[in-house]
Amino acid sequence: MAVTTTTVGSAIPQLWAKRLQIALRKLLVYGDCCNRKYEGEIKDIGDSVRIQTVADVALSAYTRNTDISATTLTTTDLVLTIDQGRAFNFKWDDVDDVQSIKGIMAEAMSRAAYLLRDEADKFIAALMVAGVSTGTPDNQLPAATSVGTGSGDDDPFAILVNISTVLDNADVPDNGRWAVIPPWYAGELLKDPRRSSFGTSENLRSYSEGFMGTDQVSGLRLYRSNNVPNSGGAYSIVAGYDDAVTFANQVTKFDTREAPSGFYNYNMGLMVYGGKVVRAYGLAGVVATQAT
Repeated sequence: MAVTTTTVGSAIPQLWAKRLQIALRKLLVYGDCCNRKYEGEIKDIGDSVRIQTVADVALSAYTRNTDISATTLTTTDLVLTIDQGRAFNFKWDDVDDVQSIKGIMAEAMSRAAYLLRDEADKFIAALMVAGVSTGTPDNQLPAATSVGTGSGDDDPFAILVNISTVLDNADVPDNGRWAVIPPWYAGELLKDPRRSSFGTSENLRSYSEGFMGTDQVSGLRLYRSNNVPNSGGAYSIVAGYDDAVTFANQVTKFDTREAPSGFYNYNMGLMVYGGKVVRAYGLAGVVATQAT
C-alpha cells in the first residue's frame, strides 16, 4: 500500500498553545524534579526572574527577664534568565481544510510536545550535572565502573543508598528527593529480587512517563530517562531534591498565518525556557558504567 504524505488544516492558536503547554508538563522527566513556581512570570525569550533566597534565622540562648536581641533577616538575589528557545513551523494547503482527518492536528501537537520536551530535558540534565557541588560539600561520588548484579559488580542499590547519604550529610531535606537513571540502570534494579520480588506496590508502580516509583531503601523517587548524559558508556546520574534547581518554560507564541504567495497556511509555535541551580548542595552525582 502506498504511503502518502499529507498536510492538515484548521487550528485555533490559543487552544493549541494551551494544550501544548499541558502536554509538555506531563512529558518532562528532569523538569519534574525542579521547582517551577516562577513559570507564570515569563512571556518571551530574554525575560528574567529575580529569585530571593533567605539566609538562616539566627538563634540565641534565652535568659528569663532579659531582652532578646534582634538580627536582620538577609536575602540573596539570584536571577533566572530565560535564554533558551525552540520553535517549529509546519504548513498545510487550503484544500486540506476539506480533506483533513479528525485528530491529526492533535497528533501533530503531541509530536511537537515530545520533541520540545526532549530539548528541554537535555538542557536541564546538563544543567544539573554541571551544578553538582564538588567543593564544600563535595557531593560527587567516586565513579562506579561496573554496575550490575554479578559477583564483584558495583551494587546499583548500594549506589542509591550512598548518593542518598551524601544528601543527608549536606542537610538536604528528606521530602522531595529524587534520582534520574538510564534505562539499563533501571533494568539492573529490576533484576534484583530486593526490588522485583519483595518491593512494595508503591516501589514498583509506574505513575507517569519515566517515573518508576519510590525506592524504600534510599528514599529517592526514581525516574528513568534516555537523556541521562552519556560519554562513551559512562552515564552521569544525578540526584537531588525539588528545590535545588529552578526551571521555567512557556509556550509563548502559537500562530496561524496565510502564506503571501500560495494557498496554504503556516502553523508556528515557540517555546522559551531557562533554568538555574539555586542550591548546589542539594544535588549529588555519580558516573556509572554498566557491567559487561
